[in-house]
Amino acid sequence: MVDLEKMPYKQNLLLRDDLIFQGKRQQIYFSKHTCDSEEMDRFYLKLITKCDKGVLEKQGYLYFYLDMDSLTSKLVGFSVKDEYRNTGLGSLLISSWLLFCMDQGILKITSHHKQRKPFLIYLLKKFYFESMSNASYIKATRKVYICKLLDYMDKYVIFEDKYEREHFSRINVIERDNYRIADFYTPGIEILDEIILGISYELKDKEQGYKRALRIYKEHQR
Repeated sequence: MVDLEKMPYKQNLLLRDDLIFQGKRQQIYFSKHTCDSEEMDRFYLKLITKCDKGVLEKQGYLYFYLDMDSLTSKLVGFSVKDEYRNTGLGSLLISSWLLFCMDQGILKITSHHKQRKPFLIYLLKKFYFESMSNASYIKATRKVYICKLLDYMDKYVIFEDKYEREHFSRINVIERDNYRIADFYTPGIEILDEIILGISYELKDKEQGYKRALRIYKEHQR
């Protein structure tokens, strides 16, 4: 277990060094940081790969809160570099976070209600996260349909509410990620799932979530 109290700030701690990605050594680092606008520390998991001539490249990261008194963790943010999207690294980041938390004895694992990336929430649902809200999927105005279009790698979303669609089209999530807004009548569109923005999701089935995370981790392990 990692001693979070004694761990220095802004120091990268090597957690995993037994991964291979696209034929290259891949590592996972853990670090602790302060944030002036927040009372709680932020914790980061970073995926690093060793490129030619030993150059290290950050592929992506995930940051979250940890409270060892209440044994809780809350996912705040998530990012993967453009050239590494759609390669499975998003699932590896989520898996690394879940394995880390549960190996630390964390009992409650959730997402932040302000999380604005629909496909991240969709990914969490694959790890057995469920809504913490009583809001009905049928009545929720912030419902988003996760979609795909044949032969296209971009992320497609359809909004139930036109005002939510207009708001989403103006925020930086759509500018920094490969999101595309579609309509129900878009030719070739296929709905994969539905999520609700503005609420928290919680890991409900810890056993199945852990098994999935471990399986994905082992797919990269050498």
